[in-house]
Amino acid sequence: MDFDFSETQEQLRDAVRKWVDRAYSFDRRRAAARFVAFRDEVTAAPRWHREFFTEHPVLARLVRQLVQQWVLHAGTMMRRFDQDRDELVKGLDIQRETLGRVQAIHGPLGDVHRRGEAVCLLEFDSGARIIYKPRSVSPERMFGRGLAWFASRGVAPIVESPRVLDYSSYGWCAYIEPAECDSPDAVERFYKRFGVQLCLLYMFGARDVFADNVLASGEHPCLHDLECLIAYDRGTTDTRPAAVAASALLRGSVLSIGILPQRARGNDLESGVNIGALHSTAGLSSSIPRLWRIVRAADSHLPTVDGRRIGIEGFEDAFVSGFSQAYRTVLQFRDDWTRPGGLLEELAHVDSRVLVRSTSDY
Repeated sequence: MDFDFSETQEQLRDAVRKWVDRAYSFDRRRAAARFVAFRDEVTAAPRWHREFFTEHPVLARLVRQLVQQWVLHAGTMMRRFDQDRDELVKGLDIQRETLGRVQAIHGPLGDVHRRGEAVCLLEFDSGARIIYKPRSVSPERMFGRGLAWFASRGVAPIVESPRVLDYSSYGWCAYIEPAECDSPDAVERFYKRFGVQLCLLYMFGARDVFADNVLASGEHPCLHDLECLIAYDRGTTDTRPAAVAASALLRGSVLSIGILPQRARGNDLESGVNIGALHSTAGLSSSIPRLWRIVRAADSHLPTVDGRRIGIEGFEDAFVSGFSQAYRTVLQFRDDWTRPGGLLEELAHVDSRVLVRSTSDY
């Protein structure tokens, strides 16, 4: 029987923290220095391994399990890369000579699922990069299909989507290269494209698309994780009539997708944080876990001009214009969606993750 790490990680974290507190008498404000000292001591003296894992045998088992899972996951990933190499060259529009030797594997890039599987970035000695996902990338493929439909119906500017190769149980995605906008006009086009993307997400019933799911590549907002493209409507556990009515309104609106401003982890004492994708995440509330604040600090979802990240302030009209143009196009050509073999029918072949409850709940 595999041990369920997700249910015990907080207890393990507390155990490690208490052990370090006993071993070192640094002030709590010097957490970084304390960790460095702990790391150096453990790696230098084998006796620390024995003492630590003797006191925490469950942690020893988990470490072994995590290593075994990673070996299995990495081996599967590399075998798939070897067998798919020729198709990657064509499907992701990569020069064959750039897919030489794998120099590094970066991961996990996101949550870990199914006994250690996670998104990883493969970096080659040529500098080329590709993304491996241990799940179907049919959501990303379908999203690209929808954007191509908008372009065919005259929606401008054209919204591009990263190339993907779907193999049902796993897939490969082109690496999104961060880049700056060359002018305020490019930023305006960025937000107009973002409005078009919001409309498409709304048509598909997407959820869980926050700042973390967006990367700015020049004047193109690129959505790189669409595993909840078709969402399960879990409703609300609050049975009060007003709460039920408010929840129904929210779930039926564009607010439920996550791109628009949305407050998270707030309460009567803490303001929380806006996890939407239209504003900076700087200055997060102290109630947000420190590691999450560090990860989110780069604001890589926002367009950049001369090294400065630019939120939507001043570009609201462009965003609304993009959404409105796309929405009117859907209404005008709705038969493209509803006819047999249309876009809605194609959704039946898309694999989508079901979120029974918020990830933060477990």
